[in-house]
Amino acid sequence: MKVKKLFFVACNLFGVLSFAQVGINTTTPNALLDIRATSATAPTNTDGLLIPKVDVFPATNPTAAQQGMLVYLTTTSGSNAPGFYYWDNPTTTWIGLGKDVKAWQLNGNTVNATTDFMGSTNDADVIFKRNNLRAGRIGANNTSFGVNALNPASTGSLNTAYGTSSLHSNTTGSQNTASGAFSLSSNTTGNNNTASGTSSLYSNTTGIQNTASGAFSLFSNTIGYDNTASGTSSLRFNTEGNNNTASGAYSLHSNTTGSQNTAIGYYAFFSGDSFSNSTALGYNTVISASNQVRLGNNAVTSIGGQVSWTTLSDARFKTENAQKVPGIDFIKKLRPVTYYVNHEAMNRYLEVPKGEDVQNRSSLEAKNTYKPSYTKTLESGFMAQEVEKAAKELGYEFNGVDAPKNNKGYYGLRYGQFVVPLVKAVQELNEKLEQKDAENAQLRAKLLELEKRIAKLEKNASN
Repeated sequence: MKVKKLFFVACNLFGVLSFAQVGINTTTPNALLDIRATSATAPTNTDGLLIPKVDVFPATNPTAAQQGMLVYLTTTSGSNAPGFYYWDNPTTTWIGLGKDVKAWQLNGNTVNATTDFMGSTNDADVIFKRNNLRAGRIGANNTSFGVNALNPASTGSLNTAYGTSSLHSNTTGSQNTASGAFSLSSNTTGNNNTASGTSSLYSNTTGIQNTASGAFSLFSNTIGYDNTASGTSSLRFNTEGNNNTASGAYSLHSNTTGSQNTAIGYYAFFSGDSFSNSTALGYNTVISASNQVRLGNNAVTSIGGQVSWTTLSDARFKTENAQKVPGIDFIKKLRPVTYYVNHEAMNRYLEVPKGEDVQNRSSLEAKNTYKPSYTKTLESGFMAQEVEKAAKELGYEFNGVDAPKNNKGYYGLRYGQFVVPLVKAVQELNEKLEQKDAENAQLRAKLLELEKRIAKLEKNASN
């Protein structure tokens, strides 16, 4: 019997030596070590592999030759909860396995809101990935969330990026806030920018201190600075313009290089790519040149207030012009008329845009975005071209005519400027009246003298 056992052991040893495989409870191992239960269907309480148990980790770290060595920690040791741990030599740490060490489970975890957390216990950034692409970073100075949000190579600080590819290209830019997919996506060195909305400030590279709120707001801005855009596609095509303020969807939509402009209202200052220092207040207000202020669109019928309009008129800031202001000669040339204003024709001329699909339109088309309740209004006044002609005929540099500055501008009249020639005309008429009064006084004196002489003659004749 002993001989048979020795023979069996010898055979097994020969198999181990020949095939370098060990089987426990099997004579045909399928691996270097193949351990099988006594019964797969009815296992006993000893059918298992017992890993070495430790109460604490070894005081002396394992070596590289022991990479992957497995132990079971029986008690809490420092911040490490009981569970299986393996030695990771490259990081010289024991790394826990399984939910026994509070691993993140795909079907959720039961947590203690007071003590449990997801994150790091050392001074290092927490990184999130999706499909092995950077999708989030919680750092000491920068925070991002979204696939490709905030360039990982960025050295800028105090940046916040939320949304796919937000601040994607940032290199050294600092103190930027991007919220929305592709917001500030092209920014490299620009600082102190705030973008909220899909593709807001998308093209910005080095521009600083811009604020964009609304999808595609300040979309094309590259180097422009100190611009504020609030509303979908507001200041959309601005590239290099500075110090512009747009509030309302599509306001200052077409501006590219103009600066110091203000537009408040839906579609306010929609057209015009390079005008500067102009202000548009109200829905669909049109600006046709630099240095203009416009209130409302051409359907507005009344502009008023509790007090009169005030114009600068301080003598300290004026230099007199030797030119003589014509009075009655100028007024006599004016032709007062009653006329109708054709709003539809004016809209076509000014290329007031339609609202549909403006967001994706690269070229501006001559279309109307609104229909007033009326197409014509009755007005009284002068024809600006006639006033301009009358002034030129007299050599009068009259500033009451607002002539167009470009092929899309239009004539206007500053009726307040007519007060000066009207006053002059009244003064001239008064001078003539005073002259006539003096002449009449002389005539009356002569008449009185004649009456006295006649009376004297009549008296002498009667005697």
